[in-house]
Amino acid sequence: IVPIIGCEVYHRGSELSLEYAKDKGPDEGSYGPFHLVLLAKDTEGYKALLKVVSSGYTDGNLNEVPIVPEEALDKHPDQLVALTSCLRGEFAFWVKEFRKASGSGALSFDSRSPNVEAAYQGL
Repeated sequence: IVPIIGCEVYHRGSELSLEYAKDKGPDEGSYGPFHLVLLAKDTEGYKALLKVVSSGYTDGNLNEVPIVPEEALDKHPDQLVALTSCLRGEFAFWVKEFRKASGSGALSFDSRSPNVEAAYQGL
């Protein structure tokens, strides 16, 4: 058995996501921090995970909720795996917005190698 160590963190999201969410306003279910699941790839990843989570407490508190700064996530791309998270994740935010814009039609994403996990959300 190989344990997988990780956690769910809050992060502000990309500049584009922040601007778009701000434009939607509070009536559209304004998005505060997005959820993000991070997994450590190995021992170095575990150390990186500790640094990232700690940075949320020291650099990005929002009403006593630790918010991981984007810069902290950008420092460790080789040691951590990021999952798309739940419906409050940035990926789900964009899927919802694309579906609204397209009239809930089929979506296609152009990406080199996406990793998207599927989880039952009770919808």
